[in-house]
Amino acid sequence: VMDEVCNALREYKLPLLITLRTEDDRTVWMIRPRPIPIEELAEFLQKNTDIPTLIANIRPPQLAPLVPLFAQRKNLCIDTSGFMTTLFPVDDTWETVKGQMVFGSNAPMTEMYSIKTVIDLSAVGQAQKDSIFSCNAFLQYLPSKNN
Repeated sequence: VMDEVCNALREYKLPLLITLRTEDDRTVWMIRPRPIPIEELAEFLQKNTDIPTLIANIRPPQLAPLVPLFAQRKNLCIDTSGFMTTLFPVDDTWETVKGQMVFGSNAPMTEMYSIKTVIDLSAVGQAQKDSIFSCNAFLQYLPSKNN
């Protein structure tokens, strides 16, 4: 199925959004969706380097197997929606992902301002914060109206 999805993304020049979790761990008590194994995700991303990809809801500790891909792929980004479980997540993650980070909050499922505050209070410079909030690291890979 994913080969067909990837072929369609290529044909229509569309990006791929991969959401690692859609649930809030505090509310999951009856059913838990099967998580995407990070090693499988890394293999998939390595195979499909031409498709701009945004990974949503990744937690900083999950990044280790993906770190080499950020150096190889400028069209790979993560969002900040999974940063609620780590102290100083932006500070520790910015260099790891080579600045390929955009704002995400899971609003309305969670409070948007809590993630904004995490970014505002981080030690990264204002230029890095502006980059995160503008989503420029990923928007440049979307098709323009001329394509």
